Amino acid sequence: SWRLSWLTGAGGGMLVLQAAVLTYLSHPRPASLHGLNSKMKTRRQSRACSLDGSVYRCTQVAGFSLKGFNDPSPRLDCLTGKESWRICSNGEFLCLDPSSRLLSASQAKAANVTSNYCYLAGAWSMCRPLEYARSRYRDCLDSFFSHGICTPGETLCEWREMNVGETESLRSRMQVEEPSSRCLSQALPQGEVHVVVAMRDASPTMRVVEDVGLMGLTNSLVLLYRRADVGLNLAGMLSSPLVAGFPCGITVQEKLLAPNKGNEAAVYLAYMVEYYDKLPSMTVFLHDHGHTSWHSQLRPVFKRSRAFYLLVASRLRDRESGALVYPEIAKLAAYSSLVGFIDENPVTLNSCYCHELREPLCFVSYTVNDYERETNRSIHDTKSQAVLDKIYRAVISLRERSKPWDRRGRRLVWEEPPEVFQQSKRLFESIERRFGRTKSGPSIPFASCCAMFIAQSKHIRRQPKQFYNESLRAILSTPLLSYHTGRWFEFHWDDLFLDPSGARDPARRSLYVDIDDVYAEVYGETNRLADLQQLIDS
Repeated sequence: SWRLSWLTGAGGGMLVLQAAVLTYLSHPRPASLHGLNSKMKTRRQSRACSLDGSVYRCTQVAGFSLKGFNDPSPRLDCLTGKESWRICSNGEFLCLDPSSRLLSASQAKAANVTSNYCYLAGAWSMCRPLEYARSRYRDCLDSFFSHGICTPGETLCEWREMNVGETESLRSRMQVEEPSSRCLSQALPQGEVHVVVAMRDASPTMRVVEDVGLMGLTNSLVLLYRRADVGLNLAGMLSSPLVAGFPCGITVQEKLLAPNKGNEAAVYLAYMVEYYDKLPSMTVFLHDHGHTSWHSQLRPVFKRSRAFYLLVASRLRDRESGALVYPEIAKLAAYSSLVGFIDENPVTLNSCYCHELREPLCFVSYTVNDYERETNRSIHDTKSQAVLDKIYRAVISLRERSKPWDRRGRRLVWEEPPEVFQQSKRLFESIERRFGRTKSGPSIPFASCCAMFIAQSKHIRRQPKQFYNESLRAILSTPLLSYHTGRWFEFHWDDLFLDPSGARDPARRSLYVDIDDVYAEVYGETNRLADLQQLIDS
């Protein structure tokens, strides 16, 4: 497997590729561990890990409190949030404790220690191969818990030889929140769902994996595209091995795309070039902030992605009998309208309910009041602070779960001087004329900003593979600013994927609002898709 190490110094960054051969040894249970375990339980009260022979203990550092995965080290003898997050609690960091040992040399030899290990929540755990973890979900932590503790290809698992008599699972002791109840039971097979995540740089931001886990898209493959300016004559992509063991049967693969140009457009283009001939049934395109942005909130992203997944699952047939695997989905009252909803165009994952115009889809020409007129409802005053507070609480929450975050935004492209985008416009329209399939019919009924959406394989294949290939080559080599090149694609994905000969569904915009289930909660209205909501929330 390939291990990617990112080294940053005064002279800039360098990408170091190391071919690492991982050899895993068995862990026999020595007879002498029975007495050793009882002694260790009384001696070790705090959480600590032995990393390459040095002990790091969870420690309160004056003036610092660990907030998240990307927090820097508070002092020279402490590790960063990458290693401490999830392992420690109460804002503590893993800090070097040179005067202590978790196991003596003789004890470590007796226990056949070959990997890093930890004492967490009153029990022992050791880094184990992912192959071992796949069949022991309750006894192993997800990979992002072990990031920085274990080597690539490993994760922390129950150390059974040291935990004699323990009946509580490691996940339970660590109080791991189990999103498995959110996993869609109408599961699509492995390989039928991809989630493409455009990372902003090379930093190991793993929070988005938790967001995808919360979405509950069972058996999906999450592709994390990291970006880097490597200082070498390198252009293209490198891929890590697949990492399993996440909730809902999710598998994760990291990719490094260089150079760091073109924003999320370069990531999406790279994915389309690589997977064009083997596209899954549905692909979710996300930014690395997940559903924590002004243009994408939790509930709309959750509801729309699960609705799309369910409608794709409604077409799944048994290979032998040819019968529908999930016939209950096709019995939904609004099923025919919903199928048209996902078939014509990609589904946007952007929502701007908290914008001053209360725009469910982040474009100026459709507001909550427009939805009320389309569906013959009473017109409400949506601009009061009381309504805004209700909307905000709704869009950032799911049933039995809520998570606040900062609201930050940027100006939209139509508020900026158009001349700054002319060079990018000429570049990519030229590529579209030469290699693409331009539309001859009318423009799309509406467009959304911010480039987060779900597409089927047929949407992506409405453009030839050569168009994506030439566009990727241009976006990675042009001297034009990424701010401008990426923005051209941001507002053209819908046009590129549109089938101008397809049927037009005038109710499509209102279906977004019904699927989001924000309006119905805020105003106490009946949701027209109540039966679908039961499946989404199950």
